[in-house]
Amino acid sequence: MTCHSSAFGGNDEIQKKCVECHGDELRHAEDSHPKRLFTDPRNFDQVELIDARSCLPCHREHKPDITRAIGVTVPNDFCMLCHDDIETERPTHKGLSIESCAAGGCHNYHDNAALYEDYLVGHLNEPAVLQNALIPITGVEQTGLATGFVRAVNKAPTYPLPVDKHLPDSILAQWKESVHAIEVGDCMICHAAPEGNSERASWDDQPGYDTCKRCHVYEVEGFLKSRYGMRLPQKLSHMRPGLARQPMNHEMGNVKLDCSTCHDPHTLSLEQSDVEVCMSCHTDRHSLSYPNSEHFRLLQMERAGRAAAGSGVSCATCHMPRTRYEHNGVVKVRAEHNLNDNLRPNEKMIRTVCVHCHGVGFAIDALADEKLVRSNFIGLPKDKIKTLDMVAQRKRQSQARRHLNREK
Repeated sequence: MTCHSSAFGGNDEIQKKCVECHGDELRHAEDSHPKRLFTDPRNFDQVELIDARSCLPCHREHKPDITRAIGVTVPNDFCMLCHDDIETERPTHKGLSIESCAAGGCHNYHDNAALYEDYLVGHLNEPAVLQNALIPITGVEQTGLATGFVRAVNKAPTYPLPVDKHLPDSILAQWKESVHAIEVGDCMICHAAPEGNSERASWDDQPGYDTCKRCHVYEVEGFLKSRYGMRLPQKLSHMRPGLARQPMNHEMGNVKLDCSTCHDPHTLSLEQSDVEVCMSCHTDRHSLSYPNSEHFRLLQMERAGRAAAGSGVSCATCHMPRTRYEHNGVVKVRAEHNLNDNLRPNEKMIRTVCVHCHGVGFAIDALADEKLVRSNFIGLPKDKIKTLDMVAQRKRQSQARRHLNREK
């Protein structure tokens, strides 16, 4: 009923549902092929070739025999329906396979943000690893330096409990050392049942995501858009690892995925949620290879105090990109909790993650190497993608034309 809210809604209703879930993502990506491109009278003849005014012609549900990654159901060479003159328009594309348009490091139909030519021109000839390779740290940034979480000063936790409620000393001891104790200072702020308030409420043993959202709006909204939490806004049961299509630890198969699954609110250890929690469920080759990777070695060095803060690379570093925003004149860094936001196509990771540490050319090569991705980037890319070479060639040609025009 999430997509088919009425029996005879037709394609228009389904399209509306598609946009409700994916519209923000497309706007954020500056959709390369928005609807207005095909409703423009100058391009209306293209609609006869492929009606791209809606999602359904390319993304058809319930067609497992023809459905590939990201739900695509059109032939690999469908780009040529509109771009059959590309070899004439761009000599750099002469001789390329008509099925290679969406190959790694080339073009993505909707989200081309990491591959726009103007962007790539500014990242030619970069080294594989940048000299100052650091990931932004969540919290507050002042004068360009990440300071982490800002804790309240001289604010002792009070943790008043209902008269009939007794908690184990171990839980109270953990909680008193947590950020929640120092920032919130009252168990009932989180554990008050929804119908009450912190003074006269009944006790709620397991607060849900609505409680977390009181303070963590951005994080919860991201979680609810992800595969981990997307069932909850539709009033469906919690997602469980056992429902995943990727290999998972069968012992965790029936665990309900919620905020507290990854974040123990009484300890709030980001180190644990950055890696250990992920590895407790995910058993695909990419995940299992991580402890043998250079990324993990860097993380161990950072945790041991032998490397700068932000130099380590955890699971969350790549799959929960850090974004900067300004609030009341203060620059803050937060983690994107929609964990599948930058997975497909994986080039989306370049601008949000990879460029903090790597040159764009190296990142394109690495993400295009499927074997390297599966091994969690142990080793170097096998092939060099020609995207940046093409951009450099066009830049030289453009400069040559401008030079000739000046001489004339």
